[in-house]
Amino acid sequence: MALQEQLKQQGDFLFKHRSYFPLLFIALAFTAIAYHHQHSYAYSSTVLLISEFMQSIAIYVGLFGFLIRVYTIGFTPKNTSGRNTKEGQIADELNTKGLYSLT
Repeated sequence: MALQEQLKQQGDFLFKHRSYFPLLFIALAFTAIAYHHQHSYAYSSTVLLISEFMQSIAIYVGLFGFLIRVYTIGFTPKNTSGRNTKEGQIADELNTKGLYSLT
């Protein structure tokens, strides 16, 4: 039971702070890019080109996912979702419109 309780606590924490995690990942990505640029003098130009290309793809995929999240949240009807984990779910109805209709 200890593992179940620990997983529930972790899930509740991640759910509660889910809006802030993209900002953390963006900060970590820019830190990794800055570190890579400072230490990239030891690599060949082909390796650097491939690395830059892969970083660009990763950033664009991440931003695309973030934009999907923003779009989904922006068109969510009132009283269909919220951050209500302790009081129980207080939604008036299940959200089945917009991108939620696809999942």
